Parts: sequence; C-alpha cells; structure tokens
Amino acid sequence: MMFERKKKILFFALTFLFSNFLVAQGLELTVYNQNFALVKDQRYFDLKKGLNKIQFQDVAALIEPTSVYFISLSDPGCVILEQNYEYDLVSSDKLLSKYIDKNIKVITEDERIFEGRLLSYDKDNLIISSSEGLNMITRKDNIAQIIFEKISEGFITKPTLVWKVESTKSGEHLTEVSYLTKRVNWYCEYVAVLDNEDRSMDLDGWVSITNQSGATFKNAKLKLIAGEVKRARARLFEREYIRYKMEEISKPQFKEK
Repeated sequence: MMFERKKKILFFALTFLFSNFLVAQGLELTVYNQNFALVKDQRYFDLKKGLNKIQFQDVAALIEPTSVYFISLSDPGCVILEQNYEYDLVSSDKLLSKYIDKNIKVITEDERIFEGRLLSYDKDNLIISSSEGLNMITRKDNIAQIIFEKISEGFITKPTLVWKVESTKSGEHLTEVSYLTKRVNWYCEYVAVLDNEDRSMDLDGWVSITNQSGATFKNAKLKLIAGEVKRARARLFEREYIRYKMEEISKPQFKEK
C-alpha cells in the first residue's frame, strides 16, 4: 500500500532540567546526539591594560576544561597567561583545607571546647595548637560543631573558570568563550496518523533535549547536529576539535517521500 505523506511543521520540545544560569550577552548551544554539546558564551568584562584576573562563573559543571577557548572580540591582542577550572564542593574537608594555620573552634559531643590554630587534619583527627599546647581531637562520632572565624576568601561554590589575562588596552571587552560539556543530548520521535481511507497520513515530529550538564542555557540559540562526530584529542580551535562527516550531516534529518 502506498502512502502520501503531507508536510507538517515539526515542533520542538525543549526540556531543560536546571535553573539559575546567568543570562549572557550572546549564548549559543550546539547539541550533538552523542551526549555532549558545544557552548559559545559572550560576556562583557571591564579590563585594565596589563595583567587582569577574570572569574567566569556559571559554566556547566560537566565542562571539559581542556576544550575551553577564550578570545576578546574587542582586543585581538588579549591573551590568556594562565587558566584554572575551580569547583570547590562545600564539604568539611574542603573547608578545613582553607583554614590550615588559621583559628577555629571545635565543640565536642560532651560539650568540651577546643579553640586554637588548626595545624593539620585527616579523616580521623584534628590537631589544634592553643595556649595550653597541642590538642588531638578525634573526628568520628566525637565532634558536634566546628566554628570558623569567617568565610575563607577564594572559596568557590560554583563551577568557575579563572584566568590571568594580559590585555593591550583598558575598557569594556566583549569576550567569547567556547567549551564542550557532557550530558546534553537530543533525540527525535514521530507520530503518524492515517486518514480514513488509509491513503495518506500526517506526520508530527518531536525533538526532545535532555540537559544534565549542571547549567541551563537561557535564551540560547540552539542547533541540533546528528551524525558521526570526530573529536580531536588536542586542544585546538573549535573548527579543529569538532569535526564530523559532512556527508552524514548533509543528509536530510527528516525525509519526505
């Protein structure tokens, strides 16, 4: 039996699972059906001539740090001297590591109080130096509370790229950052409805996107790519570290007969 398929508008169902992403000046998301995506994010920064430190926050938690590429669209001579990816999960060990050689207060389950300079710690003990000498405090099932003097500077609780940047001019810079992130995927499903005479049918297509990268991409320009993707191992420009078979990509995603 032969059928004639009528053209139908394809509706895209975009499902984003996270919130609180900083709205950028320009945001593009290219999703590949191999569970990863390319992000292009444009933001403004005020830079001085010479050495600057930039904190680029609200990137995807599952970013691939070696894929990051930064450029100042306002100053082609602006270069990155150093890059770090920082994401300190809030945990007791992370906090303690920030307070080595600083004062803390420890309250035990039997309401004893130890206050002094933290010398070291491990999974079993804390060692604190006070005016009374050294105190080794057992951690397991013994410590009720640890009080820190103040929030440690430089403690980052969001995924953040930190750069040391050399700029050739001061002022407002429009920057563009591109990177790869894992756990973003898309797939397509179809619904076909035959007419009463079984001679033609309407075809609806739904594209669903799953985003578990740890960030949302509000108001992003979206592209969906299918086909076999070749990814270079070296850290190169976008056109070099994302390569795909053009003959596969050029094939129509939705065929009409």
